[in-house]
Amino acid sequence: MRTSVAVVGLIAIAGLVAALTGRSAGDDVRDLGHRIESLEQATRELADRPATVPEAPTPEPELLTTPRPSIEVRLAALERRVERLVKAAGESRASMPRKGPTPSAPKRSEEVRRWIDRLEDRRSDADIRFSSTVELARLGSLEAVPALIRFLEKDKDFYVRLGSAAALGQLGAADAVTVLITSLQDKEELVRTASAEALRRIAGQDFDYVSGLTAERRREIQEKWRTWWRDHEPEVRDRLRAAREKKK
Repeated sequence: MRTSVAVVGLIAIAGLVAALTGRSAGDDVRDLGHRIESLEQATRELADRPATVPEAPTPEPELLTTPRPSIEVRLAALERRVERLVKAAGESRASMPRKGPTPSAPKRSEEVRRWIDRLEDRRSDADIRFSSTVELARLGSLEAVPALIRFLEKDKDFYVRLGSAAALGQLGAADAVTVLITSLQDKEELVRTASAEALRRIAGQDFDYVSGLTAERRREIQEKWRTWWRDHEPEVRDRLRAAREKKK
């Protein structure tokens, strides 16, 4: 089954929760894992992907009224955003044509270009940009990497930065490593965790990064990453290139 817009439940949330649950014994964190499992099940029930992205919802109230929302609050808000996307996709499914064969390379390239355009369109709100990062990850084209890097660096919405980091990891984007290292100092914990997870997926290293580290400890890990990347960049690129060739 081709995943829908709501695949963000797998890409942007599940990886973060897995990283958190793997390093914490707290009941609150384990509960997040159960919530994500339920969300993933809802995602799998969508057999078709909607042709359009749902209209942007109003930002979650607690993110507007709480000075410094906790990670759990932010994850819960992100989960609700995904649930709205899932619902909108399900409601539009009945009017959609049945899936055809896998798109040819030219058609896939056109689809990638359309989603990049939506990401870069100044009229696009945060939810459309966020959904665009998810679709670009699904399409699996390195053509999206430059745009995703720009939005990881500069977008004001932390959901979009999170989605960009997750997509870059999903794509195995070696060109994004230096920006992902920089993003280990993002002001938002979830973006930092997504960046660390993306680096792990790309390079197979994590240097014991966990959520909640001090800025000083993150700087130490950044330096380790930069040194390691200078020494291992060619072999990582070769490995990723070989993996992509094998998939063709």
